[in-house]
Amino acid sequence: MDHIGGFGIVFFSGFVGFIGLIPNCIYRYNVSINDGTRVKGQKGATQDRKIIWFSDFTGFNGQPKVEATNNHVYNNTIYAGARITTQIRFESNTNNNTVKNNIIYVEGTLNYNNLGICNTPFWK
Repeated sequence: MDHIGGFGIVFFSGFVGFIGLIPNCIYRYNVSINDGTRVKGQKGATQDRKIIWFSDFTGFNGQPKVEATNNHVYNNTIYAGARITTQIRFESNTNNNTVKNNIIYVEGTLNYNNLGICNTPFWK
C-alpha cells in the first residue's frame, strides 16, 4: 500500500501506525497537525499517544504477535502543539521499518527510540 498525500488534524490514535501483519507500506507527502494526542486510560484508550508507531500487535486475547516489516514513512511534515506529549515508537519485534526525510516540529514533548530514524530534523 502506498499512501500518497493527505492532511490529518487531531487523529487521536496518531498520524500513522503499522501493526502486525502489515508489510510493505509507504506513507509519504502528508501533513499531520496535532495527531497522536490520546492518553492511555482516559476515555477508554488502551494505548498511549504516538505520532508514528511500528508494532507487532495483531489483536487481543492472546493472539500471537507478528512483526510489522518493510514499512516506510518519508517526506512528511508533522507538527504537534505545546500541550502535546507524543512519541515515535519502534517495537523491538519489528523489522526493516524507517522514518526518514521528514520535518517534525514539536512544541510539547517528543519521545522516541531511535531505531530506524534518519535524515529527519526535529525542532522544539
